[in-house]
Amino acid sequence: MNPQSKRLLVVASLFVMTAIILGAMAAHLLKGSLFPAELDTFKLAVRYQFWMGFSILMMVIIENVFLPSPSKLPWFLVVGGLFFSGSLYALVFLPAGASIRQIVGPITPIGGILMILGWGLFLIRIIRQQSVK
Repeated sequence: MNPQSKRLLVVASLFVMTAIILGAMAAHLLKGSLFPAELDTFKLAVRYQFWMGFSILMMVIIENVFLPSPSKLPWFLVVGGLFFSGSLYALVFLPAGASIRQIVGPITPIGGILMILGWGLFLIRIIRQQSVK
């Protein structure tokens, strides 16, 4: 396994593991201390974090098994997932009037765009691929 794939598999595993931990926190610890809308936002962040971790795993496996060489495309999912879920986590816990919220808020859609780009470019790569391993 090449070093980049190993790093990505470690990151993906961390995404999934921490999503499970944070999901358990939402269900057991945060349920009574957050407003329902904040809890929904937290759960959305957990859901996307989990799916990005799983998606990174899948993309790395597909590239290593079926394509001639790994690409940098899984990193779009890593950064997109960090931006998307990370900004949502921050918005849940930052005070309502904090000026930093104006900076953190726009990071969420940037993360979404990066995730879409990662999968879109991966789709193009697969379509253009002439042969498989």
